[in-house]
Amino acid sequence: MLSWPPDQTITDRICKEQFITSTSKEEMPGRRSSLKEIFKGKDQKSKDQVMYEAHLQYGYTLKEIAEYIGLHYTTVSRAIKKIEGEDEK
Repeated sequence: MLSWPPDQTITDRICKEQFITSTSKEEMPGRRSSLKEIFKGKDQKSKDQVMYEAHLQYGYTLKEIAEYIGLHYTTVSRAIKKIEGEDEK
């Protein structure tokens, strides 16, 4: 079951989901930065934002991000959803 913020339309959510699932690592333009490069020099406050970018911009899975930073993938998922909620405001 999909959940989304009440002010987000179903079409917006579907388009976003389709982009994420249709863009594989191989289809990402250019060389994909390593997680080490992405997280380099980030403080705790910006770590949620970096996880969000690693997932959406670089195509890393929640599991890959979680294993790199030593968290459970649901923690990463919650952080990304939190950032998505902030983007909607």
